[in-house]
Amino acid sequence: MSDSRLLARKLVVYAERRLDLGELDSIYVENVLLRLFGENAPYQGPFDYEPEELPDALYRELEEKLRELSSEDPHKDAVAVFGLLSPRPDEVNRRFHEIHEREGGFAATEYLLGEGRHSGYYAVSDLAKNLRWEAVYPDGSPSLTITINLAKPEKDNKDIASSLKKENLDYPSCALCKENLGYEGMGKIPPRGTLRFVSIELDGDPWYLQYSPYGYFSRHCIAFHHDHFPMKIDGKCFASLLSFVELFPDFFIGSNSDLPIVGGSILTHEHFQGGDKELPLFKAKVRTEVGVESGVRISILDFYDTVLLLEGKEKASLVKTAEKLLAAWRKHVDRSRQFPGVDEDGTNHQTFTPFASREGDFYRLYLILRCNSVSPLHPGGNYHAHEERWAIKKEGIGLIEAAGLFILPSRLKRQLALLEEEAKSDGDFSEIVKENPDLQGFEGCYKALRAGVDVRSYVNMTCRAILDDVAVYKNTVDDQAALLAFVKGALR
Repeated sequence: MSDSRLLARKLVVYAERRLDLGELDSIYVENVLLRLFGENAPYQGPFDYEPEELPDALYRELEEKLRELSSEDPHKDAVAVFGLLSPRPDEVNRRFHEIHEREGGFAATEYLLGEGRHSGYYAVSDLAKNLRWEAVYPDGSPSLTITINLAKPEKDNKDIASSLKKENLDYPSCALCKENLGYEGMGKIPPRGTLRFVSIELDGDPWYLQYSPYGYFSRHCIAFHHDHFPMKIDGKCFASLLSFVELFPDFFIGSNSDLPIVGGSILTHEHFQGGDKELPLFKAKVRTEVGVESGVRISILDFYDTVLLLEGKEKASLVKTAEKLLAAWRKHVDRSRQFPGVDEDGTNHQTFTPFASREGDFYRLYLILRCNSVSPLHPGGNYHAHEERWAIKKEGIGLIEAAGLFILPSRLKRQLALLEEEAKSDGDFSEIVKENPDLQGFEGCYKALRAGVDVRSYVNMTCRAILDDVAVYKNTVDDQAALLAFVKGALR
């Protein structure tokens, strides 16, 4: 009996058990699969198959079968097959809202997460391969979380900035647009046959909610606007963030900044990222109490980058206070600290990376002050990771890293292992670089390893130094006094 027929049956049974494929849909889908495999009747032999929790083994078997059938891209075609096995987007949306109304936001998001896990969109097994550890510092500084991500390529700030200037006439307009549903994948956009998202309303506007396929942290989700337009930090953004945590109080939500260098990797489409409230920022203690403004308590947090915390019960008051602080920060000029304010042509250089969360009746807005000014000393950004640290992290410090969870490039796994091995010898670093050109920039790491520092300790200290670079006001007496003066002045 043909293994193609057996595979078709296994795929259908998996979908029945894990993806809620109904009885009539099962008949339909099996016939479609048989046609794809060049068969004209289903499998009729003995069948003892208990589907696994995740589809990894089936994906491998399906890709091998597609390869035998001369598929030009077995992985892309396998994703399309699992898209066929999965509930239709409208059905997922309907079920999500039924569960939300009946059981609440957390249960609804768990349903959406389960659909992504079982369709393979949320690649649990691949994500488990990422390296992850907690960086705890002997001096009692706030701990950070460090990961080496093996699933996503590194991006350069120049590439991110250029995407804002280039008129994109491709389809879909970007990797976040709703038109990605079922898209076959092309260029930098992977196949999206198993992508499912649901409609939500934030501050009266149409948005969508999905889970991130890269899962940088627990329940890592993405909310993106119905329309394709550039990100913008303003009162509307603050109100939308607070609207999200009203719907989903178990989650935090945050927005990347709206400027190159200090923004995230996609600035062309308004979107947020959220998940469980486990990032180091949310464990930070209050450093300085500033005061209360219109029922909003304002504090400066004890963290590496410069963070203001607003707390209150009324969303409108939080938004109004955040708007006042943002307006003051955008126009604030301090030449000694290289804060340029607004250029004559209206170009902004100062903005926020905002987050929202909710605890009981209280809403919180975390506002990280950002500045994208450059100088001859730091052409990549005065408040970006400084050049001597680019070997470890060159990408923009987006909301996730700014909140204390570092996503380091996959190349580091090999590079750091090689450096660790080379450090055991007494080799000259210049000679090592000749044989391994991609170790250029790692001389500081090599010297530290030669001096007895272990690899993770070096990475831990570098990540802490990067957030110190990002801080627009440093953790010094003078800078903290200047920050307090700025905040008090902004609130007058």
